[in-house]
Amino acid sequence: MTVGSKRSVAFTTILMMMVAGMVFATSAQTARGTDLRAEGAQDLKALVLVRARDVRQQESVLGRIRAQIDQISLEFSSPELRELRDQMALERQAAGLGTAVGSGLVVSLADAPINAGSLKEDIDPNWLLVHQQDIQGVINALWAGGASAISVMDERIISISPIKCVGSTVLVNGKVFSPPFVIRAIGDPKALQASLDRDETVQLFKDLAQTYGLQYNVGIGHNLVMRPYNGVVVMQHAKLHLADKEQ
Repeated sequence: MTVGSKRSVAFTTILMMMVAGMVFATSAQTARGTDLRAEGAQDLKALVLVRARDVRQQESVLGRIRAQIDQISLEFSSPELRELRDQMALERQAAGLGTAVGSGLVVSLADAPINAGSLKEDIDPNWLLVHQQDIQGVINALWAGGASAISVMDERIISISPIKCVGSTVLVNGKVFSPPFVIRAIGDPKALQASLDRDETVQLFKDLAQTYGLQYNVGIGHNLVMRPYNGVVVMQHAKLHLADKEQ
């Protein structure tokens, strides 16, 4: 690699990090998987809707910045930089930042009927609702079963995707959704189903579903298409490596 090529790669990488850094901090508040389904949570609904609107606006800004980064990187044409971009494309796909297509499972979770609470006087109302831990339990079981991509309500799930309860709604990647909650996973259907069957958290939800009427449905999904995660990815560590020493 020549000195000029190495400097071009270094300049482009540093520039991409600087531009992306302007928006990395915006996900700090929404990347914590805190359960907001607690006493007084209903009062947070208005705030949640405002934050969801902010998320949509930030995603629009992020899209424009990513387009600018792509344009800047194209201005530096060299074999080394093209190789770097190809490697980045593979890493983005593995991280959930690219479109995924394939067969797998579709899992649906929903609250119990309104009158289910009358079955027993001492029933815990929380047993009649789908909580974030129920959704996360299904997601974890699907990952353990070898899923290559997962989405919740068509929102791509990656390692920092926040799932929070607010009253009867759930936030996924900062967006508000109501039940039923649909979880899709790409992978071998038999392996995914086996992982769901042996997961303790999923089994507990299935037991509650049989007793109180919560909905738990699983079906095979063919030709599932999952859009890439389009939120902000928080960078915790970054290093710039040059393969060769400058001559």
